[in-house]
Amino acid sequence: MHFPNPHTESTVASAQKLLELITNLKVPYGYEQSLRICQQTLLADRFLLSISKRSLGDNPHGRLLDLCSDLAMPEEFLASSKQHLDLTKFVHFGFEENHNKSLYKVYLELDNHEDTNNRDRMLLHLSFKWNPLKKSDKIITKYYRYPALSVQDIVNKLSQIYPDNAHSESLAISNIILEIAANRSGDNGLSYLEIIEENNSRKSYDLNIYPAKLRVREIQQILVRMFRYYSISENLFLPHYTQIKDKFLGHIAGGIHRDGQNFFNIYYGLEGR
Repeated sequence: MHFPNPHTESTVASAQKLLELITNLKVPYGYEQSLRICQQTLLADRFLLSISKRSLGDNPHGRLLDLCSDLAMPEEFLASSKQHLDLTKFVHFGFEENHNKSLYKVYLELDNHEDTNNRDRMLLHLSFKWNPLKKSDKIITKYYRYPALSVQDIVNKLSQIYPDNAHSESLAISNIILEIAANRSGDNGLSYLEIIEENNSRKSYDLNIYPAKLRVREIQQILVRMFRYYSISENLFLPHYTQIKDKFLGHIAGGIHRDGQNFFNIYYGLEGR
């Protein structure tokens, strides 16, 4: 594992623990890394490990819940996960570090779970995020998929994510990436999600652009623009870019986070292990 940012022994131990638990399942899994970009901040110690529930054989629910327990998932999250496992097709386990804490994340990918309050969307991911060292630091995040959107529909959705001039540059960057990906994949090749959390003002999106088969280097100029907007120095950005430029670009996420910060996440390089 590579940790390009300064990190603590507890960070390495937490990340390695998740990797070892998934490896010990002895099933195939996907490995995907990401960058978080916000004002004067670049976070690179982030990854997702994805498994199919079907691959776990007998007692998949028990094995998943045991793994979550080993990661110190809060009891109420364990109970909620148990209630949704019948509808779960895939489970994505995440790790991230910022400047003052590490988080574990579990995303339950649900099978056509329609939102009764909005027939145009479905709940695709139910996500549980927590700090294993601080039980009160936890949150549930919901990822809603809008399956019937055209590219123009997505443009309209993005304008709702960034409703005022204070975020006009982020909206412009998002639209340019969308246009590049749509020109490569066609009108129906992209998947758009919106993300909400209870009891805070987070409003963000996730755009899956793997179908466009873009390499990170193909949006180099947009990335440079993004990093300049967030006042991140070229000396900090370039070492990361050099490492990932030939990887396939996966997801672009952005919007306003729960802390009020404007941000982008760049996911890349999904590989099977």
